[in-house]
Amino acid sequence: MVSPDSNPEVSVKGQLNLDVPAGQVLYLIRRPDPKTKDQEGNPGNNRFYPATPVTPTSAGCWEDANRPVGYPGVKGIGQTHMLVLVGRDQAAQFPADRKSGDWDGCSHDQWRAINTIDVMSFYISTA
Repeated sequence: MVSPDSNPEVSVKGQLNLDVPAGQVLYLIRRPDPKTKDQEGNPGNNRFYPATPVTPTSAGCWEDANRPVGYPGVKGIGQTHMLVLVGRDQAAQFPADRKSGDWDGCSHDQWRAINTIDVMSFYISTA
């Protein structure tokens, strides 16, 4: 679900059949689509943004509710959402990275340097 304002919030939920291995964390990652543009005509930057850890219920259900997509005027940018497995140490580092004043997600090279296992991905449009 996408809210209708210029800085929309996105709520996602799903169900998967996965036992998260010991020492791993299931993490929701967002990646703005460079083929889409915001309200000012700026394209998505295609960087990787760790959003939040996800803990499936015993039935495999998970959700992340009402997360702002980005900035005022971001409406129009599509995003690939990914669920990945990362080590606990890396998962603990993501919030510290987000709080850093100059951090703007991970480039492709930075992301490749992180040991991840892709679980699933899906696309959400804010247009």
